[in-house]
Amino acid sequence: MTNTLFSEFIFGNGLSGLCIKDSHMHIGKIYHLPFDSDVEELIKEMKRLSIVKGIISCIFKYNERESENEYVKDTVLKYGGIFKGQIFYSPTIHADRIDLIEEYMKSGIFSGIKIHPEINGVTVDNKGYEPIFEAAGFYRLPVLIHTWTKHIDILPINSLAENYPKTIFIMGHMGGKIEESFHACLDTIEKHDNVYADTALSWTYKGRIEYAVEKIGSHKILFASDANWNSIPGSLGRVICSKITDSQKEDILFRNFETLYGKD
Repeated sequence: MTNTLFSEFIFGNGLSGLCIKDSHMHIGKIYHLPFDSDVEELIKEMKRLSIVKGIISCIFKYNERESENEYVKDTVLKYGGIFKGQIFYSPTIHADRIDLIEEYMKSGIFSGIKIHPEINGVTVDNKGYEPIFEAAGFYRLPVLIHTWTKHIDILPINSLAENYPKTIFIMGHMGGKIEESFHACLDTIEKHDNVYADTALSWTYKGRIEYAVEKIGSHKILFASDANWNSIPGSLGRVICSKITDSQKEDILFRNFETLYGKD
């Protein structure tokens, strides 16, 4: 096992030469924290840690209609080249505006879709999501799913993966903090070529990254910080300091992102 990245990191040489890409970030007001995801501060932190690209979504205005997606659109356009956008979609908010969501998909500004079944108050296989899953496959936009609860947003992904084989599903948070959900997440990913995981582990335990790499392979895991809801250095450290090879770390830190979202 090679440990060059780890050695450079702990001896204070930083991460120079790496072009890390973060697949799960947020902008806007964080409803349970006393601060905003300030974009300028986010960019400074990204540059400090060699993160050259971030996928952003905004889910803070749950009862409004298009404002969160317009905010992401404006941010991507303002800071061209740094961010890619995700469309936030809720069947309880946007169901009668599929035409607008499709316009977002066609725009080229958005590179993915973000859904949060727990906040939306529905299971991930709710019929209201079906048009989005179908369109995501057509437009080749990966769908990032907040996964946290076994029967709400984890196990139903098995049927989604089969019903929408052209659609890429990313299981955010690897199933969350409960071990049963974590294992159910990895079991699901192992069964389907079009299902991936990200490393945005709000609660994490010793050996989770290593176990996940052994179980599903480094080619099925994307680096994700969940910033600014969670710490970028903490999220990055758990990958850099994990006991896997440098090549496996590079898969997670940028190669898999480029496979799903492109190199630009």
